[in-house]
Amino acid sequence: MGEQQLISVLNLAKHNQLEKLQWKVQYLANEINALQEERANCTKYLTLLNMRRDESIQSLWALGMALAQKREEWAYMNQQPKMLPINEPIYTKEDDAYPLPKHIEMRRNTSFNLRVTRRDDFIY
Repeated sequence: MGEQQLISVLNLAKHNQLEKLQWKVQYLANEINALQEERANCTKYLTLLNMRRDESIQSLWALGMALAQKREEWAYMNQQPKMLPINEPIYTKEDDAYPLPKHIEMRRNTSFNLRVTRRDDFIY
């Protein structure tokens, strides 16, 4: 403590205001403890955020690598000969060198029109 501060303390003691000074010291000590606790919490949260940031960066890097690999696969697939899409029929009438008889062709066209019936319908 400096000389001026000692003089102030002695003046307070002389006028019976020492109790006010003790209250102020206790109040400031509590404020210091609260600030230290807040600083510890902030440090903890900052560490947590840094860890999450690092995990996010690692995940982003892994996803970027997977995306690059998929792009390479797509580029390779685009260089390969094209196959017929699954939705298009392989057999068409225009391409047919040996047309099917009419009754087989009718069966092929109607095979997709199956109906669900109850089992009781088949009992005679």
